[in-house]
Amino acid sequence: MLILSRRPQQKIVLPELGITFTVLEVKTNRVQIGIEAPREFDVHREEVLEAHASRVYSEAFFGTSSLQHGESGLNEQPKLTPSAEFRRIPR
Repeated sequence: MLILSRRPQQKIVLPELGITFTVLEVKTNRVQIGIEAPREFDVHREEVLEAHASRVYSEAFFGTSSLQHGESGLNEQPKLTPSAEFRRIPR
């Protein structure tokens, strides 16, 4: 694991992939990070991926799912809580 220190408004760039991470704000227990990436890359929070993997496993092995009729999982927008909201920053 590469560990880098950054201050607000400083960036980490992966030029070969066209991805830029920007530290937007740092508070006591929280860091806001902006991610600019090409549309062909999916960007998910770890807890969203873990929940999706759990649903897929449950459905595959037990024939059950926590998804409601019509829901598809990762392709749907997650229901955001106030702490998980994000804002789009124009390029």
